[in-house]
Amino acid sequence: FPVTISGYFNGTSDSLTFTDPALGTGDFTIEMWLKTNSSVQYAQLVGNEAAGPSGFSFMINNNSSTGGQLAVYVNGSLVVSSSSGDWSDDTWHHVALTRSGSTVTLWGDGTSLGTGTSSASFSGTATMVVARNDVYTPRNLVGYIDDLRITKGVARYTSTFTPPTAQFPD
Repeated sequence: FPVTISGYFNGTSDSLTFTDPALGTGDFTIEMWLKTNSSVQYAQLVGNEAAGPSGFSFMINNNSSTGGQLAVYVNGSLVVSSSSGDWSDDTWHHVALTRSGSTVTLWGDGTSLGTGTSSASFSGTATMVVARNDVYTPRNLVGYIDDLRITKGVARYTSTFTPPTAQFPD
């Protein structure tokens, strides 16, 4: 995947904030290309969780006790996490979160890493935040994100797939 321009997040002051797309209780896909060599524990990739347990957080956990997990919390409760894996290898990885019906799936490089069940609303505050965790500071992402795409109403991946090899079209 030839990345020529991406967003770098430094773990302290960098983040991206935009209007929450109100994913609600329906199907959706959140996907991105991720590159990091950091071992920050539970660094948020994308979420709308406020100061209390409301909304959701899609996180990467690269601490030494887990060896590298992706995890999703909704309203403060764990919905699904992957088994250990190395996401801090300074290599580009395609990661995704989908919900189809009530099945929530984590994807890494086209392979399902774990599934859970949740009918809870994935809507939270009025804003969605990338690379900053407002609930558990200082657990902010240190790394690069490229081609972040959020699709409301469609679970784009429901079985093993080949990640895109080119940028998403405009």
